[in-house]
Amino acid sequence: MGVTVKPSELRGKSEKELAKHVEELKESLFQMKMKKAAGALKQTADVRNTKKDIARILTVLKEGTYAEDKGRKSRKQ
Repeated sequence: MGVTVKPSELRGKSEKELAKHVEELKESLFQMKMKKAAGALKQTADVRNTKKDIARILTVLKEGTYAEDKGRKSRKQ
């Protein structure tokens, strides 16, 4: 890992791409946790960074959902 994802880069991607990326990161996180438990993980900070990347992506996904909901409400009035 080692590379964090910037929110500005994420906003340019589709929801499907973001959802796929989250699933890949979750799988990677699981593998890292297994290695950490076995004592084979060299970069333990990667676990924390992966969690933060997942949170960033989920935040961007929520922003899109919030913007859509807000747009629907303003059209109804």
